Amino acid sequence: MKPQLTSKVGVSSSKIDAILNKSKYRSVLEQYLLDTKQIKEELSDVSMQKVEMGKVMEPIIKDLVEKNLGVKLTVDKTRFEHDQHDSFTIEFDALDLTHQVVYEFKNTEKDEKHIRKTYYPQVQFAMYMSNFHHARICYLRNGWELGYINVKRDENFIKHMVEAGVYYANCLKTKTQPDPAVIDAIASNIDFYRGEENTLKGVGVNLDLSIEDIEKLYEWNDIKQQIAKLEVQEGAYRSHFSEKYGKYTDNTVSFSNIEIEKEGAYDLNALIKDNPNIDFRKYKRDNNKFSRQQLRVKKPKEASVILETNTEDLV
Repeated sequence: MKPQLTSKVGVSSSKIDAILNKSKYRSVLEQYLLDTKQIKEELSDVSMQKVEMGKVMEPIIKDLVEKNLGVKLTVDKTRFEHDQHDSFTIEFDALDLTHQVVYEFKNTEKDEKHIRKTYYPQVQFAMYMSNFHHARICYLRNGWELGYINVKRDENFIKHMVEAGVYYANCLKTKTQPDPAVIDAIASNIDFYRGEENTLKGVGVNLDLSIEDIEKLYEWNDIKQQIAKLEVQEGAYRSHFSEKYGKYTDNTVSFSNIEIEKEGAYDLNALIKDNPNIDFRKYKRDNNKFSRQQLRVKKPKEASVILETNTEDLV
């Protein structure tokens, strides 16, 4: 690694997730169009403010980290390039030269899972450039909560990251649009991404249930059928009182049926259609996982019936 003498557009830590076609904000093709100035990045006022505040907060976070962790950090705003791949460049937030740890500072409102997922590629690139084996993502959340996430060097990630980076740098050099299929094929070998895709419990798994478990499934099915019959009966009573609006109460019974007006939700499709220049992916929340149980029992002389599906959010 050596200081960069001539500024050039290439592969950097801040865009490596886009180059791997794994960014939630832009694809590898969009990154190429930005780098070749065929399109211009348009940031909202809020995004611009976040960027500026991130720059302001970096030295503050650094001071807090040094005080709380008892480390001495070096800040050198020199942009470095890789000895072998001169199109690979980086400017570090800070380095712990004594313990050889890369530091990345973030001012954020996100949780640790999101922070790690988002900046894992960035710190792997930083460890590759510095030849260090440890990184620490330090964050200040909501203006007061200081935390950090330790990340170890991931040779599997780095190997394929470099392969994708070299391919992308050559695309810039030859002015050839990168093929997303080529990038996706390279990224498919990265354990970090494969691990995230395979974290859904039960997918593709065939259960081996005991006789007792199977008996309980039949018992559960019987209970669900009883519940279904009771819900039909309850529906009849609800229907009987559906047009009787108002309140009734006596010494033992209380009943009410009143209309309630709720504020309408936003029509997201119309919003996107009327504002085609806004990149709504920036405002997309992370995916939520939930478990889904399904019970299906075939009985003689009866059609197969899928009974009630239960869902439960996993927190």
